[in-house]
Amino acid sequence: MQTKLSQLAVLAICSVALVPVSSQALNAATILIQANPAGNQGFAGKWEGTYASADGGSGKVSFILTKGENGKWRGSIKYTNQDGEQAADFKTIQIAGTKFKAEFQSSAGSVEITLEGELQESGFEGTYSVLAKDSKESVEKGTWKTAKGSAGAANK
Repeated sequence: MQTKLSQLAVLAICSVALVPVSSQALNAATILIQANPAGNQGFAGKWEGTYASADGGSGKVSFILTKGENGKWRGSIKYTNQDGEQAADFKTIQIAGTKFKAEFQSSAGSVEITLEGELQESGFEGTYSVLAKDSKESVEKGTWKTAKGSAGAANK
């Protein structure tokens, strides 16, 4: 019996030695677990933060993401620009692992905006691109960074 326990102990020690784990790998695993409970529900909620354009402009941004019973994501966005506060519903939302991509149209309908981002340890961040409607030409690019808003908050 003691020999069998010794063999198990040696096997357990060897198994642990064969699986190197860095703190970065643990952080990535934690993010994936947080982002993927019940089918990526970590993305659901209100996100609030800022954006900065490549030409130096900046403003506030917030969006709400929800996952319907049918498994389809939907959401809305509010942001400030030179014309004041703007709001729109996302036309498409794609979520895979910790990555996110969404598209919406400006309230005037003259441009289409694509957000791409990733859930990070400190929040949610990514890039955006503004395309002239019916064109593939980018008229603006920039970055955005958000953190999860207060529980149950509505997009104001």
